[in-house]
Amino acid sequence: MHDQVEDAFTVRVMLPDCHSRLFLASHACVWTGLRLLLQGNEPAFMTDVYSTLNAFVSEDRHRLRSREIAYAAIRDAILRGAFEPRERLVEERLGEALQISRTPVREALAILEHEGLIESIPYKGLMVRSITVDEFLNMYEALGVIEPPIAAAAARNATPRDIEIMTAILDQAAAAIPHDVPGYLAANREFQVNLGRCANKPFLTRMLLSIEERSDMYLIYTHHQLPADKMLAAVEDRRTILQAVARADADAAAAAAAEHGEAIRVRWRDLYPAEQEH
Repeated sequence: MHDQVEDAFTVRVMLPDCHSRLFLASHACVWTGLRLLLQGNEPAFMTDVYSTLNAFVSEDRHRLRSREIAYAAIRDAILRGAFEPRERLVEERLGEALQISRTPVREALAILEHEGLIESIPYKGLMVRSITVDEFLNMYEALGVIEPPIAAAAARNATPRDIEIMTAILDQAAAAIPHDVPGYLAANREFQVNLGRCANKPFLTRMLLSIEERSDMYLIYTHHQLPADKMLAAVEDRRTILQAVARADADAAAAAAAEHGEAIRVRWRDLYPAEQEH
């Protein structure tokens, strides 16, 4: 559904509708960029995330309300790593990029702030939220509590077609390893969506997805290199859950989900021991 969008931007230029121009660039490019701006030229290699935002708009936008279009596009752009950490989200520019008015954009941003994907910084405005390593690791404690009852309920309700769909999603996640980290994470979230749908536990599923989204933001926005073996191990954990669901074994599905929560927490703890706050 989504086109590829660059995950990293070395240079960012903002040109508001006023006489002044604000140039934000990496340290290595700052003097070159300033010289080009003072000469009235914009760097040819500049990438503006707003110009790519339409890539995240749903193909069936004609059936959606403007707020839903804005919410889905901005949310997906954040979860694909299109924005920089602490990048200011400007209502007017978002609306122009999505070809909708500022009011539904404002409403969408309010929802995203409530969900913890963005935050309001005094005197700066709304920005992509930064997730600390301790927050990231603690999220998996909650995952180990929430996912088992979802898996158990799914084992009681899943149909053969559900199993087929979730198997294909996990195959998609595995195929994204190791180079497409956002795609890998998105496929794993899609698995959780379908597991929750089978379980018919929308409240728990929404909590689970909120945890997944914010933990994925940490992995994307800290630009860590994720080892392929650990990525694949997480997929195999979910295959074990799915196998139990396919057997309609609720106890085994719950146990596999609990083991997955603990295992992935240990994997990521091993990755970033020096970054944990004490």
